[in-house]
Amino acid sequence: MFMERLCKLIAQISMFISASCAGVLTVVMILQIFCRKVLNNSLSWSDEMGGYLLVWIALYGAVTALYEHKHLAIDAIVNKMSIGAQQKVRLIVNCLVTLFLMIIFYYSLPLMTQLSGMTAVSLPIPRSVIYSPLLITSVFSIVILINDILQDVKIIMDKKGGIDS
Repeated sequence: MFMERLCKLIAQISMFISASCAGVLTVVMILQIFCRKVLNNSLSWSDEMGGYLLVWIALYGAVTALYEHKHLAIDAIVNKMSIGAQQKVRLIVNCLVTLFLMIIFYYSLPLMTQLSGMTAVSLPIPRSVIYSPLLITSVFSIVILINDILQDVKIIMDKKGGIDS
């Protein structure tokens, strides 16, 4: 129950951050258009900020999609399998994705350290802050996947009679 509430909180936080970034991106792009067309003076930082915001939207949005099980999937073959086989495939896929995210997390740590003294090209923001969603969203996704894996294992074990409900 704790894990389910934690995952829901993570998804809500991720959705809030993603939606907030989308709002900020909209305002920045409208401001850039206004400055370029009306004031005849482009903002030097808007393109860079727009790129970073798009990445943040995608990363935090991916966490929400993972929680809601709404990622794109090619499941034509899996859908033809028995329910038990589908659950086992889902468990294997979730384990592989968790492993991949652990690798991303592992390599993100030294990246944050290396980037701590650098700032963005046209923004006075440390690069470690700009790239921090890579680290944060990998942890968020790992937590959600661990919850899914535990649920899948419980379902598989219940069907085999290995664990009493």
